[in-house]
Amino acid sequence: MHRYVVFEGIDGSGKTTVSRLVAHRLHMDGYTVGTLTAPSNTNVGRKVRSILSIAIADGMPMKKEAALLFLADIAYRDRVVLEPMLQKCNVVISDRSFWSTVVYQN
Repeated sequence: MHRYVVFEGIDGSGKTTVSRLVAHRLHMDGYTVGTLTAPSNTNVGRKVRSILSIAIADGMPMKKEAALLFLADIAYRDRVVLEPMLQKCNVVISDRSFWSTVVYQN
């Protein structure tokens, strides 16, 4: 049986930390565990980080643009990384989902 677990919350609430701790514990208990983060470590995720770094350095506020970039990355990550990972792992843990990314934008 395969499970997809997502930890949700506002930025800085500890989602990634909790995800790593839970993944470690499950692994110690014998589960095959995959982890996902946002932005991802895919080509798209790396480009998102690069674009946002440039915008921040230039002093450009990019709330709407950042939200769209994150959504594109998560949609790509879910298709390219999550789906195959669910076939190989008992549990896949993520620190953010597509829908929470939409909700937490202001």
